[in-house]
Amino acid sequence: SPQANTEKPSLFERFGWFQDLNLGGKIQVIFGTFFGISFALALILALGLGQTWQRSMNIVQSNAAMLEAIELRTISSNLRYNTASFQLDQDLKALDAQHHLLDMAQKHLATIDEGITEELQAFVPSVSAIRIDFEAYRRTLGRLQNSLESDRNSADIDGLTTELDQRATGLINDTHTLSNEFSAIRGAALKNTREFFISVAGLTVVLLLLGCFILFLGLRYLSRDYSRKIHQITQGMNQL
Repeated sequence: SPQANTEKPSLFERFGWFQDLNLGGKIQVIFGTFFGISFALALILALGLGQTWQRSMNIVQSNAAMLEAIELRTISSNLRYNTASFQLDQDLKALDAQHHLLDMAQKHLATIDEGITEELQAFVPSVSAIRIDFEAYRRTLGRLQNSLESDRNSADIDGLTTELDQRATGLINDTHTLSNEFSAIRGAALKNTREFFISVAGLTVVLLLLGCFILFLGLRYLSRDYSRKIHQITQGMNQL
C-alpha cells in the first residue's frame, strides 16, 4: 500500500541479506544478536567485578601496611624519647621499657611481611633494612645496660647512649619514609581502581543500551513485517 511504501525503513531493512531470510531466520538473527550482547555484558561484568575486588583487596593491604608503618614510626619516636629521658635523668626504667617497644616493632614488621602482595614486593628490602636497624638498636641497648650493670664507665655509657639516640633518629626517618611510600601506593591504587570501575560501568551501560536498542528494533521490525504479510494476504483474498 502507499502507506507501507512511505514508511521509513528500519535498521534491519537496510540489509539485503536479512530481507532474504525467512521469518525463523530473522528471529534467530535478532535474538542471537541480543543474546550475544547479553553474553558479552555478563562476561564484562564478571571480569570487571573480579578485577575490582582484587584491586580493592590490594588497597586494603596497602592501607594495612601503611598503618603498620605508622605504628613503627610511633615506636621509633618512643625509643628516642626514652633514650632522651635516660640521658637527662639516668632513668633505668626508661631503658627497660625499650625492650617492650622493640618486641612490638617486631610484631608490626611480621604483620607487614604477611600482608606483602605482588604490588608491594618492591618494599621488601626497605622492610628488611628496618628490621635490621631495630635489631641493631636492641644490641646497642643490651651493651648499654651491660655497661651500666658493670663498671658504669662514663665515656662508654655516653657513647652508647648517643649511638642509641642516632639509631632511634634513623628509625624515625626510615619508618616515616616507608609509611609515606605505602600511603602513595594506596592513593595510586585507589585512583586506578576508581577509574577502572568507572570504565567498566560505562561499558556496561553502553552494552545494555545497545542490547535494548537491538531488541526494540528487532521486535518492531518483526511486528511490522508480520503486519505487512497479513495485509498482503488480506489484499490477495479480497481480490479473489
